[in-house]
Amino acid sequence: MAGQVLLDRIAYKVALFVQRAGCALTREEILKRVWGYDILVTNRSIDRCITTLRTKIETDPASPKYIVTIRDIGYRFEPTPSEGQNSTHLKDG
Repeated sequence: MAGQVLLDRIAYKVALFVQRAGCALTREEILKRVWGYDILVTNRSIDRCITTLRTKIETDPASPKYIVTIRDIGYRFEPTPSEGQNSTHLKDG
């Protein structure tokens, strides 16, 4: 598999957001890219997955700085915290 990197599911989700940094991803996009259409996944399941992902990369998951919610649309990855927010760093493992 030259040129390919195998990622676990969490790493794949992070890569999905990083590749589209600054762009909002709809829940539909996340569903399609992460799970496909062969499995029944609800919006709440996607939200729960994002919550779990935030616990892995956010310093304070209750006040996310990197994966932000875009109301009625989905989520957006911010590579650096927005102006006025405290600077934080991604957590290891």
